Amino acid sequence: MVAARLAHLRKSLRKIEGSQTINNWALRRQTRENRGFLTGIANVARMRKIAETMRQKCFVIRNWPINI
Repeated sequence: MVAARLAHLRKSLRKIEGSQTINNWALRRQTRENRGFLTGIANVARMRKIAETMRQKCFVIRNWPINI
């Protein structure tokens, strides 16, 4: 799903670059949104990894609701 989303974003960016009629501001906003989306993916992955290590370290504490 992530790969499909990235491919879609890349395609839409290429389309925007192709049409010079779109003004600079819209392009800037689009790239900023895409960057936010990508960092979001990275943050989720990092959170998952942290949660996993926490689970391994604190496996004594059974009732921790870590469901990430």
